[in-house]
Parts: sequence; C-alpha cells; structure tokens
Amino acid sequence: MPITSKFLHADFVESSRKLRAVLISVSLGIGVCVLAIFSYVSFYISYDIAYASEQREAERFDCIIREQIDQLLSSGKSVEEAKNWLQQHYASGSKLTPRLVIFEGQQRTIRLILADKQSLTENIDEVFTGLIVPSISEDSPVFFTQDDTSYFVYTGQTEQFPSVLYIHPAIALQEATTYIQRRLSIAAFIVFWLLVWFAITIATTLSQSITDKNEKLIYLARYDQITHMLNKHAFMAKLQHLTEQESNNNQIAGYLVIIELNQLKEISDHFGHDKGDKILTALSARLGELLDGSEVYGRYSDHSFVVWLPHKSRQNTQVFVQQLSLKFGLEIDIDNQTFELHSTIGAAHYPNDANNTTDLLKKADFARKQADKLRLTIQFYQQDADLDDSRKVKYSSQLKHALDNKEFILYYQPKVTIPDGITVGVEALARWQHPQDGLLSPFYFIELIEQSDMIHTFSRFALASAIKQASIWLEQDMAICIAVNLSPYNLLDNELVSFITEQLTLYKLPANLLEIELTESATMVNLSTTMRVFKQLRAIGVRLSIDDFGTGMSSLAYLQKIDADYIKIDRSFIRDICSKPEDEKMLRGLIGLCHDLNKEVVAEGIETIEQANKLADMGCVLVQGFYYGKPMPAEQISKLVKS
Repeated sequence: MPITSKFLHADFVESSRKLRAVLISVSLGIGVCVLAIFSYVSFYISYDIAYASEQREAERFDCIIREQIDQLLSSGKSVEEAKNWLQQHYASGSKLTPRLVIFEGQQRTIRLILADKQSLTENIDEVFTGLIVPSISEDSPVFFTQDDTSYFVYTGQTEQFPSVLYIHPAIALQEATTYIQRRLSIAAFIVFWLLVWFAITIATTLSQSITDKNEKLIYLARYDQITHMLNKHAFMAKLQHLTEQESNNNQIAGYLVIIELNQLKEISDHFGHDKGDKILTALSARLGELLDGSEVYGRYSDHSFVVWLPHKSRQNTQVFVQQLSLKFGLEIDIDNQTFELHSTIGAAHYPNDANNTTDLLKKADFARKQADKLRLTIQFYQQDADLDDSRKVKYSSQLKHALDNKEFILYYQPKVTIPDGITVGVEALARWQHPQDGLLSPFYFIELIEQSDMIHTFSRFALASAIKQASIWLEQDMAICIAVNLSPYNLLDNELVSFITEQLTLYKLPANLLEIELTESATMVNLSTTMRVFKQLRAIGVRLSIDDFGTGMSSLAYLQKIDADYIKIDRSFIRDICSKPEDEKMLRGLIGLCHDLNKEVVAEGIETIEQANKLADMGCVLVQGFYYGKPMPAEQISKLVKS
C-alpha cells in the first residue's frame, strides 16, 4: 500500500475508533441521565401515592377514633379510663400501625400511643419519645423524617378536643417507594441497555460506512479515474518499494519508460475532453495487452504513460517499445470518428543511469524530450546531452548577474582581402568570462539570451562596446569597420536606431565604420520590419550585411528588396569547393549573382590557402576564417593591423 494510502487508512481507522467511543460514551451518559430521571420520578410518584394513601387512612381513622372518644367521654368515663380503654382496644390484634394521638382541649390533653400487640412488644413508647413534630397548619398533613424513619402527620378535631394530632410511621410511603422503584429500575435497566445496543449498532453502521468511504478514497488516491491505472504518485511509491526491496538482494535492474501521446492534447482541445478520455482508455487497454504481469505501469501525466520493465535488457526494451509504438499508431474508432496518434518515448536504466527513483524518472523524461526534439520514436538516456541541458539551465540563471558584473567581453575575428591578406574589418563575437568555467563561446549562452528578456540589454551592450573599441582604433589611426550581430528580436526595438545614433555621436565614430549583421533566416522573420529598420540604419550611414546566406529559404526577389551592402556566404558552401566540382559551380554562380545585384561578397569559414585561392579566382575579394585568424582580443587585432 502506498504511503499516502497508509496514512488515509490510519486516519480513518482512528476516526472510526473515536466515533465509536464518543457514541458509546454519549449513550452511557444518556443512560445515566435516564436512571437519574427514573429515580427522581419514582420518588415523587411514590410520595404522591403514599401521601394520598396515608391521608385517606388518617381521615378514616380520625372518624373512628373521634366517635370512640366522644362516646367514651359521653358515657361518663374519665379521660384516663377512655385512654386505657383505647389502648387496650387497639392492642387486641387489630394490626394497627403504631400511632401517636394527641388530643388537646381547653382543660385537658390526652396523649395516646396506639398499636397492636406485635407493635407493643417493640417498645412503642421509645419510638415516639423525643419525637420532634414539625409545625403544621390545620388540616395540612405532611411527611417528616427523624432517625431514618418517615412519619406522617395529620390534624383533626372532635367536639371535646378542638385539636387532634395524629402521627404514625409512613408505612405506605416505604411500600410505595419500594414497589415503584423496583419496577422503574427494571424499566431503566432495559432502557439503558437498549441505548447501549443502539449506540453500538449506530457506531458499527457508521464505522462500516466510513470504512467503505475509506476504501473509496484510498482507490481515488492511488488510481487514475479515467484509465484505472496507477497514478503518478502511487506508481512512484510502488516503484520505490520494489527497488528498495530488491536492492537488498542486489537483483534490481530495469528500464523506466515514459510514453508521450503527441496529438492527444490537440484532439481533446478540438473534439472535447470526452473524446480524449476515451482515447486514453483505449490506449491504456492496448498497453495492458503487451505486458506479462511483471511490469508496473501507470498514468504519468495528462498525455503520457509510464512503465517499469524489470530485468529487461536494452535490446528487449527496444523491441517492447517498437511493438508499443506500432500498437499505439493503429487507428482508434471513437464515436464513429477515426483517430491516429503517434508516441514519443524516453527510457532510462536503473541503476546505470540513476540509483534512485526520483532521478530515474527525471532522466527518462529528459530522454523523452530529447526524442521529441530529434523527432525520434524512442531515445535512451544519454548523459552527455543531459549535462549540456543541465549546463544551459545553470547558465540561464546566471545571465543577469554576468551582465551586471561585466563578465561578457568582445572578441574580434579579422575580415581580410584576398589575395593580399590585408585586414579591413572585424566581426565582434561575444565571450563569457565565467568565474568557474572559464571563457565560454556564444554556443553556450547566445540562444539562452535570445530566449530571455535580456536580449535588448545584451545587444545594446555589444553595440556600445564595439562602437567604443572602433573609436579607440580610430584614435590610433586604424579605421577598422566592426560588424555586430543582432537578433531578429532587436528589430522590434523601436529605440534601436536612436540608441545606435547616440553611441556613434558619443564616441565620435563615423557611421560607416559600424556594420550591422543579421542572418538570412532572421531577416525573413518579418520582412516588412527588416526593410523598415534597414532603411532607417541606411539613413544614418551604417553598413548592412546578410549573414549565413544560402542556409535560408530566400529568393532572388528577397535579395532585391533587402538593401544590404554585404552578402556573407555560409561556410557550408565553402567547405568542399576544392574537392567537389558541383559545390564549386554552385558557389561561382552565387558569387556572380551577388555581383550582378551590386552586393559585395564575404566568404566565411576559410581554413586553407587552397580555398582562398579558389575564391580569389571566382572574384571574391573579402574572406573570413580561421586561416586568417580566430576570434581574438582587441589588443591582438591592433598588433595584427599594425604588422
């Protein structure tokens, strides 16, 4: 299970446990509350029932005892005789609840303790001795408790005694409380366990629901929803697990392959993402048909797949990739429409190209980009190309610092006349005095500068430096024309011509000692813009030249429209003129054409005297190349001209 999935699983298990604990705790709390409520209710119900029962009994007894006392006293018995008679009468087995009866009149008070024989044997006198009777209003019976015994108090009256007080133990209260609490306790017990059962049931149901959602989320975290393949993160986690597991036994080796589907984005944008998704699904099925089960594969990005081929040689990987390319190239029918896709594939070997999965993925992706750049179906990782690419990335981040710190300098390559070899001009070529890597040629940084936002700043630096150097030479009585190469992006700078004018004025340099060079392909990017800028430069007296002529797709009409002073013929036309007659004929015709159009010709890349002699025979006067001098510092140019 990938690390992410493990975390998700652990989180949901922990959440499920907490939820169950919370639900059970809540249910137990509710159960305790129910028990408390039942106890409270049972007490007051018991109280009300006992109260009503005791009151009815007291009222009944009041009627009886009142009549008996009135009869006894009316018959002429004394109070003491009436008292003795009542005590003897109620002690004869009536099973009477022990009572204290107090009769109060204006002249006398009778205090009776009435009970059956059984009660009398329990020393009833002591029961009521020291009894503190609460103060009660007339006809207001109450309960009170003393020495853990509940008593019922009731007041009444007779004709002889205006106040009669009855006190007896509240037997009905105890019986009612015991009866009701017993039954309510059973009900509370049942309710309590029903709540516990309910909580466990709900917790189990919710836990199962969370588990189901957990499994779904784990699936979503690991698998692509369109192709149902491993997604990039899950693939890398599994690959890392496999490599770590097998590397312990020193058995791991294989190729990581990234397959880019070249036209898929355009199809999705034009026909809709639904079509693109269906194509992805179809291609993932085709990929699965080529695998034997030992591989690991997944979706790497929106338009690419990734496959790990364990224990495969380079040759076997090459065969697999060719089969894959053919299978992916077959037509795909989607909703009555037919599509064809081509793939670009990069491959890197573990552990030869990288010894960890992160670097392995980067290098396989770099190989894929190289394949795309070279228009190849497959490209295996090459360290040299990667080093060049890494170097470009490093240099790209250092350009601004280098320009600010004046690390860029100009070298100059002589432009001479033939056959006498007199230096009449130079071409300014930039060099980077890198603090770590030494002197770097334009190969390492010119393309990077053109792709950055520094192109105008850098070109102005080159123009200002060249104009300043030409003025220094002029002060030394050396009128040397300097050619400066510009990018086609510089033609879009509306301030270019005014900047050149300012620099010429600042250094008091005649405009004809400055030559602006543009490659043939650069001038054709926007012909109308090129013609406009050339016209402005021509107006201030600057010389103009077309560099690398013959490598572009220009026509004769193009040469007529571009008002240039020089046509610099590319070195590719010069290289084989001494060994290939057809090259000589082509070059001779090209030089003649330029002369017919009143353009001076400069031949580039002269490396031998034979080439120089052959060009002189063709009528070419100006040449440039290593035979006459490599790019050099300004001081060496000064010595060369003076010599």
